Amino acid sequence: MGRKEDKGVIALYIVIAGACCLVAGFLIGFFTKRPSGVNGMPLQQKEIEGLKADIEKEREALSSLRGEKEKAYLENATLSEKCRGYEEQIKGLKEEIESRKADFDSRLAQQQQEMRRREEELRSSIEKEFEKNRNLQKEAEDRQNSNNEERISAQAKILKALSPLTGQISSLQDALASAKENRASEVGELRASIEGLKDIEKSIQEENQNFSSLLNNNQLRGRWGEIQLENLVEKCGMSKHVDFDTQLSLASKGKEGEERGRPDLVVFLPGKGAMPVDAKTPLEKFEEAGEKETSNAGLEYAKVVKKQVDSLSKRDYPKLLSENGFEPLNFTVAYIPVSSWLQEAIAFDPDLLNYAFSKNVVLCSSASFWALLQAVSVSWRNWSLEEDAQEIKKLGEEL
Repeated sequence: MGRKEDKGVIALYIVIAGACCLVAGFLIGFFTKRPSGVNGMPLQQKEIEGLKADIEKEREALSSLRGEKEKAYLENATLSEKCRGYEEQIKGLKEEIESRKADFDSRLAQQQQEMRRREEELRSSIEKEFEKNRNLQKEAEDRQNSNNEERISAQAKILKALSPLTGQISSLQDALASAKENRASEVGELRASIEGLKDIEKSIQEENQNFSSLLNNNQLRGRWGEIQLENLVEKCGMSKHVDFDTQLSLASKGKEGEERGRPDLVVFLPGKGAMPVDAKTPLEKFEEAGEKETSNAGLEYAKVVKKQVDSLSKRDYPKLLSENGFEPLNFTVAYIPVSSWLQEAIAFDPDLLNYAFSKNVVLCSSASFWALLQAVSVSWRNWSLEEDAQEIKKLGEEL
């Protein structure tokens, strides 16, 4: 391509030079035939001078054209070199494209082959799995049919076996209905008992007004508290030697026959549970605290109650009950028959209840101990219902 452009430029310059020569020859011939000038100088000489000037201009123009030719030649050479470089790059790119295309075609063919192989494996796996599921379904249907036949036969046997037990089930249903009715009546009795508790508390307070003769006799005072405790438990509907026991002797483990503790009363709980209770009548300093109404006298009375808490905590009735085959609660109830005694102590020492809790002792007045006994009664009823439910469940499993 570069060589063709060089030849075209050279031909153009040759044509221009030939045209210039023809013009010069024509002018020389034309002026040689003309007459001489007017001023005595030959006309031919003037024309020659003019022609020389024109020729000189033509030479300069030709020289300029040659310079432009050289410049164009150099530019053409530079362009030719660039073109050859571009051609080499294009050739390299074509080769790279061909190489990449061949590599792509090869990888595409491999991927297509791998895809066809995987499709074939997947198709084969699906067919095997389908065949397996179909066989399993058939086996399951066969087993289901067999089980249905066995179930029908078993149901017939069960119905035959249930015939003599219909009366027993009816009796159980009647027992459950009766238990519900008894529970409803017990709720009514509980409400009536709560109302009666107010009368009990009032009666105890009236007895407390006539209690001055017992202030100086600790033994009589303690016995009176035990009687009040036992009366309250019986009024709650509990039976002695069945739901509770009094003055139960507890022997220390490792010291056979030696008594170490005798709580005033032990309330029995479902299973082997037990709750120890001791009656307390803290009257020392009580009247003095009520009469003086001073903080010092009140604190002295609170210390009397706290001292009895410490004494009861040291006896550790729960541990003794555990050593004698019971599963007791981890606290002992300190029953104070008259609410005002406990209220007076708490009024002067608000932290008294928390202190007792820390010693595993629960301070209870008649009202709070009554509520605790009602909770025990509810636990017994729930336990009885659970036993009935277990019996029904056992019977159902046997059926």
